[in-house]
Amino acid sequence: MENEGEADSLDTRYHSFQLGYDQAANPKTVYGVLAERGIGSPSCAWGSGKDHSLAGALYGTWFGDTAATPMWWPGTTGTTPM
Repeated sequence: MENEGEADSLDTRYHSFQLGYDQAANPKTVYGVLAERGIGSPSCAWGSGKDHSLAGALYGTWFGDTAATPMWWPGTTGTTPM
């Protein structure tokens, strides 16, 4: 396979599907799971192929007692809330 400086085109088609579920364990904690499946079909002057992907994740999110507030900002001292 040689490329002698010609401008070749690349055509890639990719389709993916994601499915997820979240469960609130309590008002401050959420757990979740997700799955993803993808299929691609790239093609160019030299040929074509197939790409397949499969992914998954488990995650958790915890919320604190206060809203996200910077505890320190340039020009302030120590960790005194703004």
